[in-house]
Amino acid sequence: MGLLEITKSLGTEEECEKYLERMRWPNGVVCPRCGAERISKIKTVKKFECSRCKYQFSVTAGTIFHKTYIPLTKWFIALYLICSTKKVTVNQISKDLDLPYKTTWYMCKKIKRAMKNKDFSKLCGIVEIEKV
Repeated sequence: MGLLEITKSLGTEEECEKYLERMRWPNGVVCPRCGAERISKIKTVKKFECSRCKYQFSVTAGTIFHKTYIPLTKWFIALYLICSTKKVTVNQISKDLDLPYKTTWYMCKKIKRAMKNKDFSKLCGIVEIEKV
């Protein structure tokens, strides 16, 4: 997806949450604590509850987006900018997203750490490699 497509299809928090839910659990929501598949949705607080262990969790639980107050729309744009641009600076992302430098630095650090993680999912979709 290009930047325009991302901003059109993932322009609201609700759309971002639905997208994240589909990406995390393509076969339906699963409890991150016990692995149960019987999950109830608590719409008033945007959480799920496991029928087996009663654990409540959000779509961002266990991700780099967990417990941040930055909207998912801005996270997804930052991800796009970092992954699609050779040399993008924290300053530029900060200006593009209208966020303070320290907040943007923190986001970029979390994104890059997640990308270095060996458990990071395999690349999917169309993958382009530029020969240097």
